[in-house]
Amino acid sequence: MKVIISKQDKASMNIYERLKELNFNEKNIHVIEERSIEADNINLKTDFVIFATKHKSESQKKTLTVHNPGNWGKAELGGKDFSLPKSNPIVLKNAFLELKKLNNLDYETSGEVTHHGPCISLPSLFIEIGSSENEWEDKEAAKIIAQAIVNLTKKKNNENYKVAIGLGGGHYMPSFNKILERTDIAFSYICPKHNLENLNKDLIEQAVNNSAKKVDFFLLDWKGLGQYKQKVKSLLEEFNIEIKRNDKI
Repeated sequence: MKVIISKQDKASMNIYERLKELNFNEKNIHVIEERSIEADNINLKTDFVIFATKHKSESQKKTLTVHNPGNWGKAELGGKDFSLPKSNPIVLKNAFLELKKLNNLDYETSGEVTHHGPCISLPSLFIEIGSSENEWEDKEAAKIIAQAIVNLTKKKNNENYKVAIGLGGGHYMPSFNKILERTDIAFSYICPKHNLENLNKDLIEQAVNNSAKKVDFFLLDWKGLGQYKQKVKSLLEEFNIEIKRNDKI
């Protein structure tokens, strides 16, 4: 694994300092000049990339978050339009669990749906401090992120989780967070309700084919599908993959 640090990102630089305090191997850190969401040209000899960054939100909630990159629609924040780069659901779930285990602060631990760039050839994830400048410069929050990264790089990340593609619900995916925490299910990609209008067969094929682990089933946040229930069901039925509802898990 390689960790990407952006010089333009205060939280990223904060995490970088905490990694150095933990004597993390500098050979596994790659410092970039651009913003992480714009780092489409990264080409490293590694099997996985971790972007350590800030999380920005108007809600100003104090959060430690994790998610994979990708765009279900127009690429408004880096990456490519309608493009889902490779994802490793095992590492993604383990990152969430590490944050959950280590977080002893008054921060929420949450996954986020698949959103924003970059679009790189390697599986990757974002691990973030949110949501305002006060949190980005919080050394204690950065220590938790740094320790989670260290723990991730030491794991074999070969757990025998069941792999799902999640569809529906809001950006902070409360229903899917519970599933990540309480079950043996990992998510390769999650498409929120506000992107279901864009959902098509090509995007679903990308999500199935670009998952580093075989997708076992589609998991629907049933209430969170809203008016798109029939559209989603019809699209998914074209694939030879089981469909499950979150309220039946």
